[in-house]
Parts: sequence; structure tokens; C-alpha cells
Amino acid sequence: MIHTPETPLTDDRSIPAMALWLGMGGAIPFVGLSGIMLLQYSGLMVDAGLPERLFYHLLMTYAALIASFLGGIRWGLALMRQNSNSLLWVSVIPSIMAWAALALPRPYDNLVLIGLFLWLVMIDVRLVLLTLAPRWFGTLRIGLTAVVLTSLLISLLVSLNS
Repeated sequence: MIHTPETPLTDDRSIPAMALWLGMGGAIPFVGLSGIMLLQYSGLMVDAGLPERLFYHLLMTYAALIASFLGGIRWGLALMRQNSNSLLWVSVIPSIMAWAALALPRPYDNLVLIGLFLWLVMIDVRLVLLTLAPRWFGTLRIGLTAVVLTSLLISLLVSLNS
């Protein structure tokens, strides 16, 4: 949404359909990969001869990419404002932390990503409260973060028990 006098950032519009569909589509790999890990752990999925930690690594990599993408949102918001150095700083932290998480051994990679997603959603809620982002954005981000955190927690528990 472009901030104009006709569309203030505090508007109460519902989540735009495209944002909802793209957000839900972005959640599919989280649900799918953690679901596969859970099925493998429970013995309900046959071993296909794939590397033992393949789905875990795919999930960690995808989570790191999405965290980096979320940092880019802050960069975009900063472009629309003057004197937005703090938003610019905050926008690069997710990429750096996510990249560093990928270099950590299991389970620390997962724990860092869980912390990062929690931090990002807190920032998103704050952006909405400061009217720097529309309310629907906060609603969308809280819902999607719940899916992400559930998936990461499932993968963490499965990986620690296998």
C-alpha cells in the first residue's frame, strides 16, 4: 500500500487477497517440510534413501531466506520516510543473523531462527502501532509467524529425538 491522504496507514482494510495468498503460499514449505520430518520420525513415511537430515536442512535454509525477505520489508518502509536510519539498521540484521544461523550446528541454528522470527514479529507489531505499516500487515504477520514457529518447533523436537 502506498501511503496517501486517501489511504492512511491506520486504515482498517482487511488483508489484501494477494498478500494473503502469497503469505499462505510462503507458509507451505514450512508446513510441508516439518510435516515430512514428523512423518519420518513417527515411522509413517517410508525411507526414500535421502540423506538423513535433508528436510531439516531444507527447512533451516528456507527459514533463513524468509527471515532475510522480512528484513527487506523494513528497508522498503525506510525508503518511504526521512531520517529512517534505525529502520535501515533493523532491515539488515535478519539477513546477517539468518546467514550466521546456517553456520551453526543443530539445534542452535533452529534456536537462532526461532528467536529471529519472534523478534521480527515484535518489530512488525510495533511498526503497526506506530502507524508505519497498515493494521492488516500486523494481522498477517502474527498468523504467519505462528505457522513458522510451530514448524520450527516441530523440526527442533524431531531433530533432537532422532
